[in-house]
Amino acid sequence: MLAIVKEMISCESDHIHDLGCGQSNLCEQLRAHGFTSLSASDFSAVLIEKRQGDEKKRAAVMGDSAPIIKYVTCDLRERAPMPVKSVKLIVDKATLDAITHRQSGNAASDARRVLNEAVKMLSDDGKLLSISLSNDNTFEKYCTHPSLTPITATRRIVRRIAGQPKPVNVYIRKFKLASRR
Repeated sequence: MLAIVKEMISCESDHIHDLGCGQSNLCEQLRAHGFTSLSASDFSAVLIEKRQGDEKKRAAVMGDSAPIIKYVTCDLRERAPMPVKSVKLIVDKATLDAITHRQSGNAASDARRVLNEAVKMLSDDGKLLSISLSNDNTFEKYCTHPSLTPITATRRIVRRIAGQPKPVNVYIRKFKLASRR
């Protein structure tokens, strides 16, 4: 994942946002490798409050010299967690999958609403990295946006995931902001 992020941004101070972070430690890993402008959002207030508390404890021990990760509680269907045009790279690690695979009639509209809010956050040269378990047909059905253009073709890798009886396909998609529509 680190190599993919590095190839998508131009410098370590570019703002990276983990969309629907859940319990992922992506931002912590990026900080350990020198990235300095990091944020993450999730709809779970309990999870985000814990993350914010962990950041305060870490800052108390490490001092002000280490970058702080900004954690934000946010329902991505309702609003963007970061200011307009403030993020260089948004990383989606199966958040869109979680939305589109629900047994709800609102899955398609919810996925579009999340993408609309994500596009608002992207800087004019911003990019979206999607790590997904959805094949191209499913992804294209639910997760396309007129302002996002693929940078490369979808890359499929086969991975073993803990708890899964057999290997699964993981799809890596890279998009750039083409225009604001």
